[in-house]
Amino acid sequence: MAKFFTKKVCLIILVSVVALSGIIWAIVANLTPKFRSGINAIPAANYVSGNGTASVMVDDYLYFVGDSVKISDLSYGDNEYYAKGVMPDAGIFRVKIGTNNKPVLDYQYDNSYIDENTNEKKEWQVGDAEYNSVVVGVKDWESIGKKNNGIEAVVPKIAGHDKTAMWVFGKYLIYVTPHNRYDNRGNLMSDYLDFFRVDLDGKNHTLIYTTDSTDLTTKNFTVWADSRENIYLIVNETDNKNDKPETKIKKINVITQKIDVLDRSVSNVVLPTATQYGKQNESLAQVYGGVMGYVYYTKTRGENATARGNIMYRCSINGGKVEEIGNSGSAEEGTTFTPMAVTPVDTEAAHASAQFVFAISVSSQNVSTIEKDLCVITNQNYLNYSYQNPIQSTWVKKDFTIGIYANNFCTIDNKLYHYSIAGDRIVLDQENGEAKKLASSVTVDSVLAVMGDDIYVQSGSTIYKVNKNGTMDTISTNTSTSTDENENNDEDTDSTENKTDIALPVAVLYQPQGNTGDSLIFVQDTKQIRLFHTDQKYDYLRFKNS
Repeated sequence: MAKFFTKKVCLIILVSVVALSGIIWAIVANLTPKFRSGINAIPAANYVSGNGTASVMVDDYLYFVGDSVKISDLSYGDNEYYAKGVMPDAGIFRVKIGTNNKPVLDYQYDNSYIDENTNEKKEWQVGDAEYNSVVVGVKDWESIGKKNNGIEAVVPKIAGHDKTAMWVFGKYLIYVTPHNRYDNRGNLMSDYLDFFRVDLDGKNHTLIYTTDSTDLTTKNFTVWADSRENIYLIVNETDNKNDKPETKIKKINVITQKIDVLDRSVSNVVLPTATQYGKQNESLAQVYGGVMGYVYYTKTRGENATARGNIMYRCSINGGKVEEIGNSGSAEEGTTFTPMAVTPVDTEAAHASAQFVFAISVSSQNVSTIEKDLCVITNQNYLNYSYQNPIQSTWVKKDFTIGIYANNFCTIDNKLYHYSIAGDRIVLDQENGEAKKLASSVTVDSVLAVMGDDIYVQSGSTIYKVNKNGTMDTISTNTSTSTDENENNDEDTDSTENKTDIALPVAVLYQPQGNTGDSLIFVQDTKQIRLFHTDQKYDYLRFKNS
């Protein structure tokens, strides 16, 4: 009886403690502040620029990542939605861009200076040329989230990291963030990625998909739309959790989260990407032609893939139909296809099209060296294209590193060229009988964007705008900060420039108000976030650690 009574008392106490804990948790949960963006003005998304980067221009609003973190430095709980009731600096913000193409912000200025004659500290006054010329902060940054401030909070979750990317289609913003859960062994799975969607006013935050792979880069995923109603996340990944990993191409509906596998056991996957989108066009498939409606990839011919080459396929994103488009050569004379890029050509609706570029190499007893040929599928031939022609001698050698970009720009071994299309082959633009190299003094580290006849490339910490005709403008990001300028007033230095450490992918954006004129360039480094103009002037969006 005593034992039964003791157990009964213990059970009652346990139930009471659990109930009390639930009450306390409910109280704490209710006390935890809920995130409210305070956003009233919602852009119609008539025009979007910068998809797939760290900042996206949506009509006359710039949505941008406010800072970045290393995924490896994250701890559990760091990436909860509105963790500890604080808007993370690496979350997503927005600012309105005014009619003068400048952010609508209030700045903090430092008007102090050292008089060279007296060595005394003085202040510049209204009317002085130097008055309000040195910016040391952005006033609204500390008041983020309150209505009517220049900078508004949109997503209180980490969006700035090693694999930053976001897109806007219709009323939705889709972004990538590190996963924030433990596995069954207690390891934080932050190398897996979560894709979320949120309305442009910061409401209805919804998980779309969590990856099965830990080793993805931004080349492994994209967001594509065939209309404003049908928006898809496309992911090419190998399941790290499976004992027998298999590479799959997945299509995830951004609205319903429904997952379809387009194909499996694939390699050399190329996804269609387009950084610009216009409401008047309604459909990427219509704007860029049928070429943009496919994922391109290869599969091996058999067990001895090296000897037999491979087969190239495309799969319709909308319908899921798989087609073989490259199959040439025998077991002894194998042809190897390498999909390279599918890119838009001329983003103006009246002339827009697209092209898919792939390389071909042949292994044969009759060929002493393996060479490549670059071939093109365009809007004109995509409906009935199938490669069956024998390999031709070409200018592309097997050890060349080639990059293909929009509007017929390409890089070969980190040098910039422009090409034209002859039939279904690529031909480099010529000058004096030789391939014309653009910006010959520049080594291209990355291609940032193509806009019309201009391409923006990054070399070190400098951005160059290069025209297909060969003219080049320099947009330096090595400008010293205002704080450094104050510190160096009384120092004799050879240069006032400080090399910047660019922390996020640079975004090149069309300007709002009709998207005319030069582009705006979003750059985040270790000290601040700036919006560059092509005349090398810039506006501050944020001073980090200010």
